[in-house]
Amino acid sequence: MAIKLVVADLDRTLLNSRKELSPRTIRTLQAVQKQGIPIVFASARHYLNVAPFLKDLPADYLLCSNGAGIFEGSTRNVLWTEALPLQLTLEILAETQLQKELHLRSIGGIKDYLWSELKNDPLPASWKEHLNAPVLTLTLRTSDPAGYQAHFATDKRLRVFTYFGEDFISILSANASKFHGMTRLLQMLVITPADIVFFGDDQNDVALLEWAGTGVAVANAIPAALAAADQVTLSNDQEGVADWLEKHLL
Repeated sequence: MAIKLVVADLDRTLLNSRKELSPRTIRTLQAVQKQGIPIVFASARHYLNVAPFLKDLPADYLLCSNGAGIFEGSTRNVLWTEALPLQLTLEILAETQLQKELHLRSIGGIKDYLWSELKNDPLPASWKEHLNAPVLTLTLRTSDPAGYQAHFATDKRLRVFTYFGEDFISILSANASKFHGMTRLLQMLVITPADIVFFGDDQNDVALLEWAGTGVAVANAIPAALAAADQVTLSNDQEGVADWLEKHLL
């Protein structure tokens, strides 16, 4: 098996239930890197929520905000982004204010949050004046994620994701996804899909599980991800990614 790139989702895949990289997982991924195979973190998380894991494991590349941003791990340089158009962002924010079941959670820029309820940011008087940098993703809290995913997905300018067990949705440009981001990264690295192994668990991983030369779902993945995968490894709490890599690459 000639694997040239190892790509892994973070939450519920590479990370355990405590949101940690286990010592075994770190050792295994470091051993893979020593063989000259780069590691990619591919996450729905914003850059600020992915970068801290580089202290434990210096991944070579980061796909953040569901692939809307690609970063080089060692330098943190921005390699590519796909932003939401400003007018479209303003339309979604206006609708959010009118819908009682929708609550703005965050507005993700490239390397920072432009607004976040977690930081207790005050609502600006004018979103148009406040949004003075590219917006990669909008995150909205709701008691009906599936319903609002279907609602926003009718707009072909958008891509909308839900997450297992979570009460929020992510809204991105239609041209942004982990699949689109990986396509861009492979072009930069001159690598084909057949050369990569991808590990995932959720709805936003399905396209990559189908597309990658080797798609591996963890045992705790949702049914759609399990069906899309070529193989199934142990669960995230059983260090399934490390187990698969030890058996097949090391």
